[in-house]
Amino acid sequence: MDDGSILDAEAEETRISSAFPLAIMLAIWKAQGIDRVLQMALNKGIVLGGASSGMICWFEQGCSDFKPGKLSALDGLGWLPGSACPHYDLEKRRTAYTDLVLAGDLKEGIACEEGVGALYEDGKRTRVVSSILKARAHSLRRVDGRIETSPLEPEVLGN
Repeated sequence: MDDGSILDAEAEETRISSAFPLAIMLAIWKAQGIDRVLQMALNKGIVLGGASSGMICWFEQGCSDFKPGKLSALDGLGWLPGSACPHYDLEKRRTAYTDLVLAGDLKEGIACEEGVGALYEDGKRTRVVSSILKARAHSLRRVDGRIETSPLEPEVLGN
């Protein structure tokens, strides 16, 4: 694949979806050079995004179900600092992510409930948005041997 061909169009957004588990998707991207093409798109200012695994992949690490029956730490592309956890409104996800961050298996990071997204510019979070009225994101940090969770109130879209 010619790495520049995908970027020749006047694209303002790139959307990636995959039926593969995240660990397999990342391995394929790296083996095929797709990660380099996406990095080129990002460097051109094209918005990259995704839900679930498509959220985790951009971060240094994430809480993923890539192992059957178990939520575990997984390394992402590392383009955004810290860790990420989608589906944080689910008790299983919330507990696993909190435990992994507390144990030091995952870096401190952001957790998003269903319908919530975060915008990062130059590696810094600039905006949190939601399509669901009461949904929110959360910032998780380790403080004195415990997890401190701070809600990140989103701008509700579509009102």
